[in-house]
Amino acid sequence: MPIYPSPTASQRARIIEGLVGARMASSSSGNSIPAPEAVQVLVSSLGDESHVVRAASMAALRDIAAINPLLVLECCCAVSRGGRRRFGNMSGLFQVMASAVRALEKRDVDPPFMAKLAKIATAEMISSKELSADWQRAAAGLLVSIGSHLPDLMMEEIFLHLPGPNSALPAMVQILADFASADG
Repeated sequence: MPIYPSPTASQRARIIEGLVGARMASSSSGNSIPAPEAVQVLVSSLGDESHVVRAASMAALRDIAAINPLLVLECCCAVSRGGRRRFGNMSGLFQVMASAVRALEKRDVDPPFMAKLAKIATAEMISSKELSADWQRAAAGLLVSIGSHLPDLMMEEIFLHLPGPNSALPAMVQILADFASADG
């Protein structure tokens, strides 16, 4: 059996773009929806060491989120377990999740699932000593997206973390400001 070299980052990105392009073309004709396994691979590719692969995966996932946001959210949720220490690109993950939440139809919004997503975002924010990191801004974007559907849920999650000493207090206040200024 021949041993093939591993594809380069640009080759991996072209493969992702090609697979997603073919998948999107077939789904726009109404024939197919993205397979969960393919979406899981794309979500995992958000953690690739190559910026080109991460960007291609993010673009593909945002396109898929417009068609099937719940599938994208479920795959992102599965990868988010373990947080920043286990998955290196929480910023990309939170950005994709925010896009998927924004793409949800009102009838598809499940409050317990949205609460789970909000807890993932806030848990990452309060467990960090970093301030103004890209992933914190992306987590804030996810919370604001959740708030566009379920404002009370988002506010409850934020207010849980406002009292007492908390290194994430500035981020929580910024989320409230972002939410107040969001078009909705």
